[in-house]
Amino acid sequence: MAINGLMSVSFVNIERNRFDAIRLAAAAIVIVSHSWPLFGHGEEPYKALTGHVTAGESAVLLFFVVSGFLIYRSAERSETWFEFVKARTRRLVPGATVCSLFCMFVLGQLYTTLTPAEYFGSKHTWLYIKNAVPFDVAYRLPGVFEHNYHPFAVNGSLWTLPIELWHYIICGLAAFLLPSRYVPPLLAAIAIAIATWISVSGRAKGILFWTAYLGYYFSIGASMYVWRKSIKLNLFVLFVLFLIFFASFQSIAFHAAQAIFVPYFVVCIAFMGTQGSEAPSFKSIPDISYGLYIYGFPVQQAVSQTYARSHSFYFCMALSLAVTAVLATMSYFFVERPFLRQRLHRGRIGDCCSHPENAS
Repeated sequence: MAINGLMSVSFVNIERNRFDAIRLAAAAIVIVSHSWPLFGHGEEPYKALTGHVTAGESAVLLFFVVSGFLIYRSAERSETWFEFVKARTRRLVPGATVCSLFCMFVLGQLYTTLTPAEYFGSKHTWLYIKNAVPFDVAYRLPGVFEHNYHPFAVNGSLWTLPIELWHYIICGLAAFLLPSRYVPPLLAAIAIAIATWISVSGRAKGILFWTAYLGYYFSIGASMYVWRKSIKLNLFVLFVLFLIFFASFQSIAFHAAQAIFVPYFVVCIAFMGTQGSEAPSFKSIPDISYGLYIYGFPVQQAVSQTYARSHSFYFCMALSLAVTAVLATMSYFFVERPFLRQRLHRGRIGDCCSHPENAS
């Protein structure tokens, strides 16, 4: 591995990366972060430290940077728009469908306060299946989790999936219609301008704000893919950016510092130490991050109703992580990977354990 100065390297070989590990860590952080509100344990510590965001919210930013990088690559390498859409569909829909059915027919039956006839007779029970293709999310099931610390919401984590789906569409269109290295940074500039305008104007931070806010991180991730041969990863630069980010806690400069630090942090973690021929491929661990993300919240709500008032906070957190990990592993091996292999058998990608976003 070529080294210049203080660990200054390029990440030319993007096949060798730690994106799966980053997503896995981010998904676990989301579950841990949700433990405070879902188990009634007060303010989440990272939110108290930063004064702005929870650890779970920061972890979502990691997801969007990684997605931007890999989705733009997938769009650029797809021969047709239809092929790109199929790859995205295979990634999201099978897992989301099974998770929706699990919530409807297992958790719903176990935790609803209604009779079976009332539960299955409600149109809201059947409307929950729209989460299989989550352009619009249904959060409630009739009578389910009514008396929890965070009542009614069955799967609050799904709020980011419609936003991600729209960014898939925008990214795909940009890659196919406007094949320019300046498109992703232009999208990032537009996104941050919209988010800043909404914040400064005092308008309610609704779906437009969050689409723009997360769109910045998605677009910056795509920009890093497009400019990957020009970006240098440097430990000293990373350390300086971290110090600036840390110094911004509790200040109005926090979001600006975060917007610079987080994307650079992601690519440094993903690629530093991976570029030499002797480096491992980092593909030996199954990527269960998607399953962790979509099953974590409903499992925590079930644990909250069953144990939160009678067992310790850390028992509930550990049990939630363990159960979610089992469900996520089952989802990966029996739902997600079979659909992934359909593409592998057509010779599109070389590793059955990688994400479709890692596909060429």
